[in-house]
Amino acid sequence: EQVGYANSAVGTHAGLWTGSAASWLDLHAFLPGTFTTSFAYGIWHAADGTTYVVGEATQSGVIKAVMWVKAPPVWTDLGFALPGAGGEPALVGTGTLATGSAGSLTLSNAAPSAFSLLFTALAGNPTAFKGGMLVPVPAVLTIPFTTSAGGGVAIAWPSWPGGLSGQSLHFQYGIQDAGGPQGVALSNALRGNVP
Repeated sequence: EQVGYANSAVGTHAGLWTGSAASWLDLHAFLPGTFTTSFAYGIWHAADGTTYVVGEATQSGVIKAVMWVKAPPVWTDLGFALPGAGGEPALVGTGTLATGSAGSLTLSNAAPSAFSLLFTALAGNPTAFKGGMLVPVPAVLTIPFTTSAGGGVAIAWPSWPGGLSGQSLHFQYGIQDAGGPQGVALSNALRGNVP
């Protein structure tokens, strides 16, 4: 990503883009309406996925330092699925992971009525496992499940617990599947960023 500014009929506005004019994001649009011009000078991507853009903007004739902050997405598909007999099992997360909010983890396209383990970790360290890569390593929690006759597992929570703010949680299923390289299929790994 790149940052800078552009002059147009509406004034000078800070912007962010990714290599082409079509990707231009007008950062000025995120400032209160009392700002007349804005410039972006620097960008930094933190390890947690947060993007920081620094610059300046003019308000009532006074130049002020400004910083735009773009938080990482709540759920990120990290890949690393290992196909079984029916293809790649898919893991999807929903919800904001904010304290007290509802959400779910849903596994689909896994072997039907099969023993499975949900691996959960505070870090993602892809490690060779049964012919594929297990991402949630070291696992802090491993929960056994049996997939449904349709090859799925749904875990829902009505209220996300507190005390995890700022953590990144990593999830991935291992499923018994004779079609896997070593009798195991792996879902994609999923990272959830707790706000």
